Amino acid sequence: DLVRSGRGIDTLIECKALPYEDWKDDIDRQVIPYVNQFRPRKAVLITRHSVPGDVKDVLRNNGIEVIDDVRPGGAGNAVLIGIIKDVFT
Repeated sequence: DLVRSGRGIDTLIECKALPYEDWKDDIDRQVIPYVNQFRPRKAVLITRHSVPGDVKDVLRNNGIEVIDDVRPGGAGNAVLIGIIKDVFT
């Protein structure tokens, strides 16, 4: 089991495809606890739709980078690709 092995997780990517209003309760119940449990070197939340700035601030303060507008042709794609390249190079 990865958690008990003591080997760290380099990058954890959480994905949300629905609009923010549909998953906003997940932030405190799922996203932040999940990151705290696995303690990755880098945590990223990618979303298909935009996330309010104050919510991005809360997540950033918990060590989670937010990339929104990740979809075919979306503005967030280039940022996500850069993170993936950094992980694998």
